[in-house]
Amino acid sequence: MEPADLKQRITALLNDGKEILIRWYSGGDERFLYAFIDGKELEYNDDFAVSLERLIVNLLSLHSSGEPHINGEGRLSIEEGAIVLTHSSECYEEEWDDEQNEWIKIDREPLGGKQILMAL
Repeated sequence: MEPADLKQRITALLNDGKEILIRWYSGGDERFLYAFIDGKELEYNDDFAVSLERLIVNLLSLHSSGEPHINGEGRLSIEEGAIVLTHSSECYEEEWDDEQNEWIKIDREPLGGKQILMAL
C-alpha cells in the first residue's frame, strides 16, 4: 500500500470513530505485530496491516534479531494535524535462571510516549 493510501485509510478509520490498536513483540530472533480495528484483529497478510506494520517497525526501530526484547502496544489518533502513535513498551533482556529453571527478565526499562507517524 502506498504511503498516501495508508494515510487516507488511517484518517478515514479514525474520523469514523474507529479505534486502531497495534501490539508488538520483538527480539530473540522474532518480531510479531498485530493490528486491531475496534478490537478485531486484522489478517497478517492484509495490505493495510502489512503497511502499518512496516511503518511502526521503522518508527520504533523494532528489531527481530538478538537482544533486547521490546514488547508493547499503542493506539493511533489524530492530533494537531498529524497521525500520532501513543504507546507504552517494555525493553528487557532475558537470562536463564538455573534455580527457577526458566528465563527471567533483566535490565527492564519502560519506554513510551507519543510519536508522529505522518503529517496530514
